[in-house]
Amino acid sequence: MKKILNRNIIIGLSSIGLFFILLILLLTVDRKGNVEGQIGLYGLNKTFLVNQYKESWDGLSDVILYISLGFLVGLAIYGLYQVSNKKNLLKVDKDILFVGCGILIIIFFWILFDKILIINYRPILVKMEAEASFPSTHVMLSTFILLSSGYCITKRESKNLIHTILGYAGFSSLVFICVLGRILSSMHWITDCLGGFLIGFGLFSLMIGLDKFFANKAH
Repeated sequence: MKKILNRNIIIGLSSIGLFFILLILLLTVDRKGNVEGQIGLYGLNKTFLVNQYKESWDGLSDVILYISLGFLVGLAIYGLYQVSNKKNLLKVDKDILFVGCGILIIIFFWILFDKILIINYRPILVKMEAEASFPSTHVMLSTFILLSSGYCITKRESKNLIHTILGYAGFSSLVFICVLGRILSSMHWITDCLGGFLIGFGLFSLMIGLDKFFANKAH
């Protein structure tokens, strides 16, 4: 067990554990009505709510999501290239495979909380309809894809610590702007963004931990 539970896996599991603690709090603490549904931790969320739709911030967070998806497409193409060369999906680099698994898990969370178990609704109506908002899909995807892309790229291209730090700083800045954009646009409550970040960061940490585990096992 100790060989499996390296630091990154422990951080990832802890982050996902915090997500479920937040989920329990949202279902049980300070639930008040807003738009067409109940909002958990309403007092906290109301404190950080801009309460006015800002199209510019909404658009900026959309751009960051598109950038994230662009990196994801790049990783997918790299993975397909390896499959075509090695003729075996299991021989694709482990980190690329784990990114794909992470995306599947995020899709599961999106279906669960957007279509089945609705926790919170957006602070504003979108096209005169109330939409599910927890966790933020923008933040969840951007956090996981950008940080994972940073890891995959620096692992292959950068042997310089300074370049690695600057690379991660750049990707982390994009994640921060995305979080800020979702809050300042009034498209999400702060707990929506926190939930999305915990899932995205948790899966990212698990991806690194599992990649290092299999790398060590190979040696």
